[in-house]
Formats: sequence, structure tokens, C-alpha cells
Amino acid sequence: MVEAGKAPRARRPTIEDVARLSGVAPVTVSRALNLPNLVNGETRKRVLDAISQLGYQANAAARVLAGSRWGTVGVQVPSLDHIMLRHQLQTFEAELRARNISLLISATNYEVDSEKEVIEAFLARGVDAILLTHLEEPDQIYDLVEARGVPTVMMGSPASPRTRRRIGYDDAAAMAEVADHLVGLGHRRIAMLGDSRAQRNGSARVNGLAARLRHHGLDLPDHRVIRCGHEDAEAKAGFDWLMNTPVPPTAMVCGNDALALSALARAEESGIAVPRQLSVTGFDGIEVTAHPLISLSTIRAPWRRLGRGAADMLMGAIEDNTPVDVTLPVEFIARGSTAPAAAD
Repeated sequence: MVEAGKAPRARRPTIEDVARLSGVAPVTVSRALNLPNLVNGETRKRVLDAISQLGYQANAAARVLAGSRWGTVGVQVPSLDHIMLRHQLQTFEAELRARNISLLISATNYEVDSEKEVIEAFLARGVDAILLTHLEEPDQIYDLVEARGVPTVMMGSPASPRTRRRIGYDDAAAMAEVADHLVGLGHRRIAMLGDSRAQRNGSARVNGLAARLRHHGLDLPDHRVIRCGHEDAEAKAGFDWLMNTPVPPTAMVCGNDALALSALARAEESGIAVPRQLSVTGFDGIEVTAHPLISLSTIRAPWRRLGRGAADMLMGAIEDNTPVDVTLPVEFIARGSTAPAAAD
């Protein structure tokens, strides 16, 4: 209600008004004020001209931030217990720290509801960008971030149709290398011990292995595929299930190095000689796999390049969110855990 004789109070301009006038997203207005080094000169000038024209005044928190060079990136991870992901994030964090950017890291525990809650919390905190490392339901996340104009980069996981920026590996090509190596050694009964928690990554690796085996005239039947968690007991139970089939495999492909290490341990406990009776492969290339007492044949992924590349891509997305998809090469390293298949 307006009192008689008094002019109505003018509406205070908002950040959305500034964004509309300058032709950018609200998050870009925020960056122009708080992180001017991340916004090009022409864009920042348009924002500042709109601010002057509208008489916009940022809130107190924004004015404090305007005197700081620090920005914030949210990092969504499925779990904090994955060794290779920790390595990747260490490199990613170091790259951003060098640019005066801090991180908020939150784990979703491979739960769809948690994914939405974590991203909503990041948006409420006003992060400048978000690094995604694994999503079970990508569409619900892209609905949120696209509505707010917050750029994202997917690191490591397969892209979905709505992924604008991604850097990772070609899981199918990597598994083709594994299959070629094992088939070349004469293996015909090949099994897969996969990761049950990472549905999208795990499926890509299982499907990639199956496709390459078909290329060689072989199949990967259901009874030779089992997916389990990273816990040692689960992985060993999966190993037992595969080896206790009427005709056990002569080679076991593991979805990651953690599963492969559990498989090697269980083989020793069960009196199964590796590689004479069973060849075992991993995926990731963590340092311990090269130890002479382990000597695991594995896919070596360039995790340092992945972390650095994700940082560069995310900083680029803040200014220009043009779609980009970068696939880094991986390398199969043959070591002592694989050998020619034993004669039947």
C-alpha cells in the first residue's frame, strides 16, 4: 500500500535486471564484480555500463567479495574412497589454487537424490562453476545448472546428450586393448569383474569388452560378468562366484585396479596361480600396480593430464561455454599378471 501524498518507492534493480540489460547470465554479472580476471574486457564493460545505467548496488557480501580475487568451484564426486579420483582431484585443485580459486567438494555416494541435493547446495552457495565427476541421472542436474547459467565440466565419466564440456577416456577403446592382449595370449574364456556403483562407467567398460570380444568371434555371457562394490570382501565374493562356475575363466578383466588387487589376493588365498592358471587385468594404473610383488597388467590412465585439462576446460567455460569433448589416450601396460592361456 502507498500512503496518500507519497510517491511509490522505486523498485531496487536486481542482478537479473543487470544481466538482462547487458545480455549476459546473472552468474556473469557476479563474476564481473567478484572475479573480473575471469571475464573479458568487453563483457565486463557491458556489465558495468548496465550497472551504472540502472543504479544497481550489489549486496554487502558481494561488495566484500569484490575486493577479493578468490572464486569458488563446486566439485561433485561419487565417493571419496576411490584412489584414482583422489589423484585426479589433487592435480585439479593445485591448478585452480594457482589461479586463486577455491573448491567445495561434496560426495553423493552414488545416490540419485544426493546428486540433486549436492548441486542445489552448490548453487545456493553461489559457486562460479561446477566440476562433475560421475552422474547416475544427468538430466536432473543439467536442468538445475542450465536454469542458473552455471557452467559445468564432466571429468572422467561418459558424456550424456546434454553434456556441453567433457574430458575423459574412451572406455570402449581401452577395453579393446585389454581384449586384444588377452585374445592374443590365447584366452577364450574371459570374465569381467565390474564396478556395481558406477553404473555409467561400469556399463561402458563391460560393453566395450563385450564388443571387442565379438570382433574376435567370442562372447561375454552373463554368467561371466558380475558387478560388485569396491570393498575387498565384495570383490572377493565376486571373484569366487566367477571362478566357481562349471567351466571357470582363464582370464579375469577387472573394472578398476582396486577390484584387480582384491582378485589377486583372493586368487592367492584360493591356491589359484596367477598368471599360470588365471590372468588378471586392471584399469587406472595406480602406482602400487607396478610393484614387483604385484606386477598387475592394467590400463594406465593419464590422471595428471585429466586433472589439468579439467581445470583449463572449466576456467574456459566460465567465459565461453562452447561445447568441447576431449578424449585422452590410455595405454595398456602388460606385466606379470597376464600370460598365455593354459591348455585345457
